[in-house]
Amino acid sequence: LGLHEDALRDYRQAASCQPVWPTALVRLGDALARCGDLDEACVCYLQVKAIDPLEPMCYFGFANARLGLGDYK
Repeated sequence: LGLHEDALRDYRQAASCQPVWPTALVRLGDALARCGDLDEACVCYLQVKAIDPLEPMCYFGFANARLGLGDYK
């Protein structure tokens, strides 16, 4: 998890510096998902959707996270 933890730290910092930067939030969601924190990843993806509803990666990430949570069968 070392590299994932580093990525989480870096993306959290980027998101806190630029809270309306969709790319940072999508990447943070991706890193959270890779670390198994799918609920928190969903929160990030929904934040991106609120900021930029045309950002396709928030929908892709959200769907994958929900799939991992078992919400789709």
